[in-house]
Amino acid sequence: MNGKREFYFNLSLEMPNFYPQFRLHFSGAGFTLLEVMIALAVLSVLVLTLQSPLDHFHRFIFNQQIESDRTMSVQRAQLLMKAELVQAGFGISSSDPEEAIAIENGTLTFKADLNLDGDLNDAREKISYRFDEKRQMLLRKSGRGAYQRFVEGLRFLSFAYSPSGSGEGSRLCIRITTRVWEQTDISESLLCPLKL
Repeated sequence: MNGKREFYFNLSLEMPNFYPQFRLHFSGAGFTLLEVMIALAVLSVLVLTLQSPLDHFHRFIFNQQIESDRTMSVQRAQLLMKAELVQAGFGISSSDPEEAIAIENGTLTFKADLNLDGDLNDAREKISYRFDEKRQMLLRKSGRGAYQRFVEGLRFLSFAYSPSGSGEGSRLCIRITTRVWEQTDISESLLCPLKL
């Protein structure tokens, strides 16, 4: 048989027993216990070798997902801030931007006359954003209420006045500087009043 292993399958139906009888016949020797153990040892070394890069890849993908989620949270927060600034009159060039906003000690406060009575100190007519560096989160407060969590997991956030342009066309803008992750760059966005 030239050292080759041959397999053949024999199916026999005998009378009066109609149940098929399966017989598997081997020609040649099978694997020894030592061969099976060596194959398992080689396989386990290969699995352990491939496990470490796969684990690093999984961690990388997980961290990228967290960074993406935090970046999207910051972008949503900036959109809400922009909408609230417009509602506070900051987006209209005829209103006084310094009357609509205040930046003090890392807190951005919008003042809006929402009930149109001419008084900016009514309840619910003031919205404040503050970055808590210790807890690494942006907090939001409406009216005279308490600060509530708005965006978590920020490494850095600051508010500052920033002039846009020079001369007669200059406008007072708000610069928001953020860092979402330790490895990411600092990003800045500018919220300016619209020119009508």
